[in-house]
Amino acid sequence: MSLAPLNDAAGCIMMVDGVSKAFRPGSSLGARLKLAAATEIRAVDGVSLRIGRGELLGLIGESGSGKTTLARLLTRLETCDSGIIQLRGQQNLADLKGTDLRAFYRHVQMIFQDPFESLNPRFTVRETVMEPLRAQGIGNRETRSQMVKRAMERAGLRPVQKYLHRYPHELSGGERQRLSIARALVLEPGLIIADEPVSMLDVSIRAGILNLLKELSVRDGLSVLYISHDLSTSRYLCDRVAIMFRGKIVEIGPTEQVLENPLHPYARMLRSAVPDADPNISRPRLAESVSEESLPQEFSGCRYAAECPHAMDECRAKVPLLMEASPEHRVACHLLKTEVRDELHSPT
Repeated sequence: MSLAPLNDAAGCIMMVDGVSKAFRPGSSLGARLKLAAATEIRAVDGVSLRIGRGELLGLIGESGSGKTTLARLLTRLETCDSGIIQLRGQQNLADLKGTDLRAFYRHVQMIFQDPFESLNPRFTVRETVMEPLRAQGIGNRETRSQMVKRAMERAGLRPVQKYLHRYPHELSGGERQRLSIARALVLEPGLIIADEPVSMLDVSIRAGILNLLKELSVRDGLSVLYISHDLSTSRYLCDRVAIMFRGKIVEIGPTEQVLENPLHPYARMLRSAVPDADPNISRPRLAESVSEESLPQEFSGCRYAAECPHAMDECRAKVPLLMEASPEHRVACHLLKTEVRDELHSPT
């Protein structure tokens, strides 16, 4: 799909500017990780994004890159230390309270990774899907029943009567995830944030969930932020992808450009790790990860400098900014300005 330029607010449903979040020893996460007194984890560090109306945007990165923390910030399940999050150009999310915050959740919903843990085992399917309507005070009993059935139809739980009075433990993994989607759809939001929605499902049923998300975007104009570590599903589903590494976006652009010929060394490493169906094609591993213990606690430059085979002094001293490599394609890498560029950016 054709999107407005990345620096253009037109056509965006959500704008994220300079959002950061650090976990410290006194926080709940800090306590679980037993952080030392002087230690903090910068899970999200100065992230800026634009999510277009009707767009499927993929957020890709390995475990610990900050993807889920960012998702929780975008839904106010966590609060930002700094930065601005706006829905349709309205008031900053951090400033919303009371009825304004409740109204926000009518427009933004989240699908969690685990389709069992995120459901109340004491609620039937009908009660699960109806609960957001009750919380928002929407409609009477008859209206709510019709909205529940419509959401279940849209999520592929058909025939509706077969599922209404079942409990989560009576459903398959795929059906539970469709129930989670129906619960998100019942409020008719403009944006759904899907955090690894197929990672816990059998391969045989993943395609059905991915096709459902794509259908909702194409047919209904729903915007989706699809969070995953899987390049193949992101390539199939997404219009654009953003690569995240240790709290920062290092590359963002149209899916085919980023995944076919990535420009950032970390994105290239991810691409090189994907096996190819053709046994005659070998793709060399571009870098080996270093141990977490050997990494610095404070980063004064690029987060990937310790692992990048092309790192320069500038990479270790100065944080790279997202620069335009081509229309709608941006990369945060000092190598774009050097003689290493031609060698690094030759097609794989």
